[in-house]
Amino acid sequence: MNALVWNCQGVGNPLTVSRLKEFWRLHSPDLVFLMETKNKDSYLLWLQKHLGVDGGCFFVNPVGLARGLCLYWRKEVSFQIIFSSAHVIDGYVTKGQYRCRVTLVHAPNSAQDRRGLWEHLLETTRTESLDWLVGGDFNAITHADEKAGGADRQAWEMADFQRFIQESNLIDLGYIGYPFTWNNKRCGQDNVKVRLDRFLASPSWKIRHPDALVWHLTPGGSDHCPIFLNATVQKGKYKQRFFFYNRWGQQEDCASIVKNEWSKRFVGSKWYQIHMKIRACRVGLLQWRKQHQLNSRHMKEAMEAKLQLIFECPVFNYEEFSSAKLMLKKALQDEETYWRNKSRISWLKDGDKNTAFFHAQTLQRRQQNRLVGLENDMGVWQDGEDAGQMGWEQDFFNNFGLLSGRASWTQFEATVIRTIFFAASITPT
Repeated sequence: MNALVWNCQGVGNPLTVSRLKEFWRLHSPDLVFLMETKNKDSYLLWLQKHLGVDGGCFFVNPVGLARGLCLYWRKEVSFQIIFSSAHVIDGYVTKGQYRCRVTLVHAPNSAQDRRGLWEHLLETTRTESLDWLVGGDFNAITHADEKAGGADRQAWEMADFQRFIQESNLIDLGYIGYPFTWNNKRCGQDNVKVRLDRFLASPSWKIRHPDALVWHLTPGGSDHCPIFLNATVQKGKYKQRFFFYNRWGQQEDCASIVKNEWSKRFVGSKWYQIHMKIRACRVGLLQWRKQHQLNSRHMKEAMEAKLQLIFECPVFNYEEFSSAKLMLKKALQDEETYWRNKSRISWLKDGDKNTAFFHAQTLQRRQQNRLVGLENDMGVWQDGEDAGQMGWEQDFFNNFGLLSGRASWTQFEATVIRTIFFAASITPT
């Protein structure tokens, strides 16, 4: 499912209409959510035909010459409205066999009114079991670095928004492109830019759409830039990186493998010797991993099947059942530790049973680590393969060599050796 969200600040502007036609043609969104339409339903129905939207529509009329919401959707999609107001359109989206909750938001300007909206949305968390996607103009930021220029946002305002995201168990889907979505278009020191628009999703939604990307599109026709959620991105092939997982250190022979591989002698400079020792450890651990059953998910499934078999057996064997139950418990703990280790979320403990949340955070971090474009020293952004064709990637990575300051060899060697041995629970000598 793909969605376009835009605070267009009036859909009567010819430039805005032209941009909408272009977005509809280029991105083929399933949903288009417009805020501050400042036009009544008669004009919005004309706009639907003008854009060629072949599905349904829903409007919240403006108050005088302000506000107004509009939602269009394709004929392949159905949208069941369950609640609407001047600030929210909420409902269930069905596309094929997939159904999820979608809440589209244009948050109030007043911080006190936003607090009421957050409380309203939190009620959805407590009652909704389906995947949940929330998008729109939240008129709020989570951190000070999401705003450039102007007076600082109050800490309690940011804390309110952070608390809503955390308590509702939502994940910020991030973005690709220029970091700010709103610009007051003033000059010099009076210029203010803020990231007000975003998409949030539940862990289950993120797990179902692991490759989803949010694009900050080119501005024009409004102080806000449109944001586009592409949940069906085709992921390119890449070579998987090597990671040492904490649970490997619990295996008795893991420590001896690292110690033996690190003790090997190599001829060359110290840098080359360190490189080869790390490589030897990596190869040794990979070979060891292939020879052992370390996949906790497979172990979990095997133990669940074994427990079911023992449970259904006419002659119940308590000892076998207890043994399989202990192994299942360990597999579940290993599985949660695995995803916690990959997600790098340190503020939750293994025992919190948040495996799904860790999984979703890991998927989101992978998206953040993907290199989808480059910005040159003139501030021009180029997406995809075009950046490579223009030679930007060479300039980008060459700049790393211009960084000043070098750590001494002794510091580097001591840090690398200590890190490797610590990960394998070995005391360096």
